[in-house]
Amino acid sequence: MYLIVGLGNPGKKYEQTRHNIGFMAVDAILNSYGSNDKPKKKFNSIIHELQLENKKVIIAKPETYMNNSGDAIIQIVNYFKIKTENILILHDELDLPFGSIRLKVGGGIAGHNGLKSILSHLDNTFLRLRLGIDHPGDKRLVSNYVLGNFSNSEMDNLNTLFVYIATNILNIISEREKFQINFRSTNNYKYIHSHKEIKRNSPLTKILNLFK
Repeated sequence: MYLIVGLGNPGKKYEQTRHNIGFMAVDAILNSYGSNDKPKKKFNSIIHELQLENKKVIIAKPETYMNNSGDAIIQIVNYFKIKTENILILHDELDLPFGSIRLKVGGGIAGHNGLKSILSHLDNTFLRLRLGIDHPGDKRLVSNYVLGNFSNSEMDNLNTLFVYIATNILNIISEREKFQINFRSTNNYKYIHSHKEIKRNSPLTKILNLFK
C-alpha cells in the first residue's frame, strides 16, 4: 500500500498559490486516473482510496493547514499501517527553478514548515517530490511569495509537469530512484511520457553512457 500526500492549505483563497502546488499535483493524479470515488473527509484530510494497477493507493490532502500537515498524515499512516518508505510527499520547493521537479529521500527541510511538521511524526525515509517554484531572492519576501498566486502563464506551464507526474506516479513511488527534470529548459520533455524514457534521454544519462 502506498500513501501519496500533496501539501497545501485548504480553502478557495489558497487554491492557486505557490504553496499549494502539492495539492494541484495530486488533483492532476486523480484527474488522470478518472477517479470516480467520492472523497472522504477523515483524519483531518480529504482522502481517496484507489486501486492503481492492482496496487492500493491512498491519496490525501491534509486540511490542517501547511504548518500542521504531520498531524493529519500520522493519523492516516497509523490507521492503514503504511510503511514510511511507501509514502510520497509532494511539496513546493523554493530552491528549485520554477518548472523543475526533483525526487529525493531524506535530507533537510530548508525552512519548510510542512516538512518540519511531518518529521515530528515520521522518520526521514519517506520520498519527497520537490516541485520548484523559484525563490523571490530575499528571505524577507518568502512568506508573501509562497502565499501569492501563480500567474495564468505559469499555470499553463505547470500542465506539462503535472501530466508527467500523473502518468508516471506508480513508477516514481515504486522505483524510489532519484531524478531531476527541468521541464522549461528541455522542450523534448513535453513529448515524452515514459518515466524510463525520460531517464534514458536525460543529459546525465547520455554522458554516463559514453563511459560504458
